[in-house]
Amino acid sequence: MHFTRTENRQDLIQAVGVSLSYTLCQNASLRLFANFESRDSSGADIADYQKVDTGLGSSVRLAF
Repeated sequence: MHFTRTENRQDLIQAVGVSLSYTLCQNASLRLFANFESRDSSGADIADYQKVDTGLGSSVRLAF
């Protein structure tokens, strides 16, 4: 998107996240995470939003 005019607007962006890791053994671990983000804009053409991301991950280390 290209902006060709100056607009007097204010944006408030907030983000917070947390993660929890658990090591199963020397070569394997689990991870649980959650993130929250929001934007509040005074611009009429700018959409406000709130978003939550959550997930679970794992890792395994293999040596040959």
